[in-house]
Amino acid sequence: MSYVDHELSIDEMLADPIVRTLMAYDRITEKDIRKTLARVASARETNAPRLARHRTQQPLKSWTQQSVHINAPKTAA
Repeated sequence: MSYVDHELSIDEMLADPIVRTLMAYDRITEKDIRKTLARVASARETNAPRLARHRTQQPLKSWTQQSVHINAPKTAA
């Protein structure tokens, strides 16, 4: 298995010993991962028409045009 030539599939990623070790440390099972991926895929399918409408209604701004509001914590005077 070559990690340089292509992106890993889900099966390849879940078979990787380092990933397995991290999952065990975090107490996450392969079943948890697959269940989450299935939920994300389902949500994307459900929301695809709504998201497509949203994208066509509002032009995307470049990163230079986007405003970011940062709420800095108040400091004691």
